[in-house]
Amino acid sequence: MLGLLGLLGLAGLLGCWDAGIAGIIRDYPDSWGFQVHIKSTCQFTGALIRSAGIAAFWVAIPRFLGTWLEIAYFGDLISEEMSHWISFSWFILK
Repeated sequence: MLGLLGLLGLAGLLGCWDAGIAGIIRDYPDSWGFQVHIKSTCQFTGALIRSAGIAAFWVAIPRFLGTWLEIAYFGDLISEEMSHWISFSWFILK
């Protein structure tokens, strides 16, 4: 889970860098010979970063829910086991 959060943080940093480069390109006139190449590269990089972030989000949600469902399931098992022990102890004490 920590690795996934690190991946999202890295994607966020790269996204900010990508947005900064795109802003620089947009602010300057089209006098650079390689401006179109850099802009298309930035758009491609931004698309990859957004795709990675979306994929990481959709991978993280089921894992997070699955963890809580497992905890709830084992909690039910523990409470059921405890109720058996309590009823057994009550039977012995009677």
